[in-house]
Amino acid sequence: MARGREPYCLIIVLAVFLSIVGISVPVYGQERQDSVSVNSLQVSEGSPVVALVLSGGGAKGAAHIGAVKYLESLGYDFDMVVGTSMGSIIGGLYSLGYTGAEIDSLIKMQDWTVLMNDRTPRKYLSYTNKKYREKFLLSVSFDFKDRIDTLIGLTDPDNPMIGGAFFRTLPSGLVAGQNIFNLFTGLSVGYQDSLDFNTLPIPFACVAADLVSGQEVVFHEGHFPTAVRASMAIPVFFAPVRDGGRVLVDGGTLNNYPVDVAKEMGADIIIGVDVSGEKSEYSEINNVGDILGGVISLMGDVKYVENVENTDIYIRPELSGYGTMSFDRESIDTIVDRGYEAALRKEKELKEMLAEIRRAKGYSEAYSGGQQLNAAPAVNLYSDSIMLASVSIYGVNKAERAWLKRNIDLPLYKNITGDDIDAAISGIYSTEAFSSVTYELVGKSNPYEMRIFCKKGNAHKIGLGARFDTEEVAAVLLNAGFNSKKLTGSKYDLTLRLSMNPYFRFDYSYVAPKVPKLNFSLGLYSKNADIIDNGKKGADLNFYKFDVAAYISNITFKSIDIKAGVRTDGFYVRSFLTSSDIVGDYDVTQTLNSYVSAFATFRADSMDDAYFPKKGFTAGLDYSYYFTGFYKSFNPFHAISLDARAAIPLSKSFTLVPSLYGRFLLGNNIPFPYMNVMGGLEAGRYFDQQFAFVGTRDLNIFRKFLTAVRLDLRANVYGNHYITLMANYARDCENLKDYLVGDGYVGAGLGYSFKSIIGPISATVFWSNCTKKLGAYVSIGYFF
Repeated sequence: MARGREPYCLIIVLAVFLSIVGISVPVYGQERQDSVSVNSLQVSEGSPVVALVLSGGGAKGAAHIGAVKYLESLGYDFDMVVGTSMGSIIGGLYSLGYTGAEIDSLIKMQDWTVLMNDRTPRKYLSYTNKKYREKFLLSVSFDFKDRIDTLIGLTDPDNPMIGGAFFRTLPSGLVAGQNIFNLFTGLSVGYQDSLDFNTLPIPFACVAADLVSGQEVVFHEGHFPTAVRASMAIPVFFAPVRDGGRVLVDGGTLNNYPVDVAKEMGADIIIGVDVSGEKSEYSEINNVGDILGGVISLMGDVKYVENVENTDIYIRPELSGYGTMSFDRESIDTIVDRGYEAALRKEKELKEMLAEIRRAKGYSEAYSGGQQLNAAPAVNLYSDSIMLASVSIYGVNKAERAWLKRNIDLPLYKNITGDDIDAAISGIYSTEAFSSVTYELVGKSNPYEMRIFCKKGNAHKIGLGARFDTEEVAAVLLNAGFNSKKLTGSKYDLTLRLSMNPYFRFDYSYVAPKVPKLNFSLGLYSKNADIIDNGKKGADLNFYKFDVAAYISNITFKSIDIKAGVRTDGFYVRSFLTSSDIVGDYDVTQTLNSYVSAFATFRADSMDDAYFPKKGFTAGLDYSYYFTGFYKSFNPFHAISLDARAAIPLSKSFTLVPSLYGRFLLGNNIPFPYMNVMGGLEAGRYFDQQFAFVGTRDLNIFRKFLTAVRLDLRANVYGNHYITLMANYARDCENLKDYLVGDGYVGAGLGYSFKSIIGPISATVFWSNCTKKLGAYVSIGYFF
């Protein structure tokens, strides 16, 4: 299953299918005459049964909320709710006892780019996985055939949770749909046992389609969140739901506006809201998607026409200009309003219908009405707290279960919220050992029994990164991780960078319960850098490097990375042509040597976005002691580096990003491969110790004590477009007593960036007193 940067490309697939479903209906006027006039309506004696029917339609389904809000304002009391796809989501929430206003708030607060994929929010990722995601455009998991039976043996094919084809050939969906499934689970607490949907606060039914039998499946009972998930299991995009020998997909493929289901349940009166798309004209059928949509429309056309004609009051919002993927906040606000307006246009018919219903039920004219609930509303985990009596984890072995329980913070018999549960579920999923992690809360009231369902995923992955910039022209990053997605045991990682500065890395790690992670790494590098002196090219440096390290590190869900171990660096300088003396107390004769060191590092990252953060911070502290060499002696020395960066939101559009960094070398005649260097907009391009500095593109050499501060003011001017003002200041010295002696280094820049599906696209102009001239830099893609 594709990971990494998939949300945007997956949205394209989602839009295609939802447009297919939307195509499957004929055109009806916005002010169509209702199929049965109020005066001639024959209702059941004593107690007419009134149903609310909601169609599928993607983001346009938000119009259901506006319609429901208006119907509530009139005092309608529905005896049942029936929906398909997005209609099953809105209708399902309403049947659980949520009001239209509450559903409106829930829908608008969601980040739909997260819900429509399986990506773990960055705040829940481990530090290692954050760094991986920052580099790779695409990551695809895979497995070897002999592990398939093992995968099947660790999972239950009849488990009614989210399923796949166990990767025998292709995944059964681009995403498992766990994020939206878990959201619905968090909103339906108290109604997650297997139950009769007629016992919900408002009786409910939803429609799915079975790929095995080719038949429509109507859910009247079972596991409520799974039923809704099945109703919206968009083929190709979402993995189907496997339940009792059935492979269930979106009900919109067969019955996108299920009035007939409500009739079969005994409804006398149908109030329907239809947001399906209109049938395409001749000139609009131009591509494969259009043709496929036309074919699918033939399957449900007859039923759709009959269902529209059997609707007593038909509400069809005017949604031209909005599509099935219009999930941005502004569009959702408008679509909800359009739904309200469409219902308002039916005010006369709705009021007359309501009066007839109340007379038939024997209510007095003074009766104010309103939705009556047959049971207590569901608990909303995101506004209420609950307590757990137990936590059980399925789909893992005993050792894995013990390891996971130690690393999730879900205390028993203490108040917890939906955010606490999301953090635990996302923490488990972020290990990458599972293709999906879902949960349910069993019970009607506190304390609940929590069951977590883990599905083993593929063990291996490959990654691809690509970028262009005006420094190296183009670069490609390839990665293959073997057993890298396993929870414990040995893991092997191979990384190759193809560019003007290529490298190869091999990383091995062993993860076991109760002990730190054991690591071994080997790296081979080739570097070619220009060094600036007094604004001009002062040196041309070409060298090979290798490093070998053995170290321990923490393995945790937290955003912290700690390492400690020993390392050997080897340098072979192919050419070092300089037109002037090197600044600082550096030994330029160390052109061929290896350096053994003991090191410890601490890194933390809580940023909400790697490239365009609005809140959070990063911090780092690195210490190394270089004490011997294998080829040539040198004076032992210490190297200490520190850095910190924060994102401070000033408003919805403006973010202030201050940062500081410094590096201190303690010793004399330091080998020049470890000299302090700074320059360019990307840190670490040529040397691990390289700091970024706005104002110069190439490297500048600095003395043994180097500090710098930087301040960025970033404006989100529109959508994914950003403008950033940047300024930085640096000082260096050979001895701390001379820190304030002499002038500092100043640089400033103005940049434009676009957050694209292939990574940031940026252009920056800058100036500094290091070069005393303007410069420019353009980059496309993630930095690596």
